[in-house]
Amino acid sequence: MRKTTILLTLFVLMSIYMPFAAGQQEEVRWHEPIPFLGPQPTLVLLVDFSDVKMRISTSQAAQLVKIVDDFVRSSSYGKTWLEYYIHPKVITLPKQMSYYGGPSSGAQRGDDKNRILEYHLTTIKYAKERERIDLSRFKHVILIHAGKDEAVGGTANDIWSHCN
Repeated sequence: MRKTTILLTLFVLMSIYMPFAAGQQEEVRWHEPIPFLGPQPTLVLLVDFSDVKMRISTSQAAQLVKIVDDFVRSSSYGKTWLEYYIHPKVITLPKQMSYYGGPSSGAQRGDDKNRILEYHLTTIKYAKERERIDLSRFKHVILIHAGKDEAVGGTANDIWSHCN
């Protein structure tokens, strides 16, 4: 079950288009499918928090992303595949995981949409500014975060990855 959830999380995050990668200002349609064929330049970032540290290595992350790549290749009949780069350093965000993963005021589960957007934007900003990653080389990004996933038995303050 956990492996399936991780794969679903990676696949959902993989499909997020990064219009800001090339410095373009485009309208982002988060919930619309993005048609793509051929190689898909994909950046993989490992992310942890001030209170929750990453427990998997880059080689373990590569195994997970390879499974996603195999799925994409298979389901597209070989017409689409990931050309991915896993950044070797873990990006540590300044706030606790519960800040980014906590539910909206009055809600019992799920993530606050503004704070989860802050999580995504801060991670990309750190990748660009602190890690000096040239985001224009990538069309997609996969975030693999430390800690549990709320969707697979985590607490309400964990990030609900498949909602992203």
